[in-house]
Amino acid sequence: MRGAAAVGDLTGSPAFISRSWRQPGQRTEAAIAAAPDTATRRALVVVRAGLLSHRLALAHTHVRLNAAQLHNAIRQRLDIAATPDRLVLLHALRLTLIKRIWLLAVSVPDFSPRHGATRDTVPNAMLRLEVEPALAALEEIFPALTDPAGGLDFCKPAPPREGTDYAREHAAIFQPIRRLFALTRECSAAIAHEVGAFG
Repeated sequence: MRGAAAVGDLTGSPAFISRSWRQPGQRTEAAIAAAPDTATRRALVVVRAGLLSHRLALAHTHVRLNAAQLHNAIRQRLDIAATPDRLVLLHALRLTLIKRIWLLAVSVPDFSPRHGATRDTVPNAMLRLEVEPALAALEEIFPALTDPAGGLDFCKPAPPREGTDYAREHAAIFQPIRRLFALTRECSAAIAHEVGAFG
């Protein structure tokens, strides 16, 4: 109660909070004192607690409004714009990059479960922006070169090979996701600098 009154004193509304807390109502107190039995007394105490919590909610709303008004007054006094255009642009760019990552994540081809990674868990990890572990699992499941000797030169033409090469998936899905995630991190750092979280 004293904490709420102290906040009220700071925001210039001690009378509001003192009315809400320190005088819960003489009628309620008289009714509790005159209650014929314990059950009725308990019910009236619950009603009083509800009234007090409602008053506390009103006090909380009042404090929030005062804080918002104070914040706006300081911004006007310092001639600070409501929301800088650069910050809005950074947020929009970051959200666009994240959505593009998600679109690429759902285009991963079907694969059999390996090392705890399934067709459902990998895109879900990317939805949570756990991109690096998901990409590591995908690169293990879809290797770029299936034959380790495929890139070596033996001084004679290689015969046609029947193998699965996932170079297209690497070029079209995995590498773009890695680039987009790096840009997302840079946008996040720029947003943190813009709002003053660093420095």
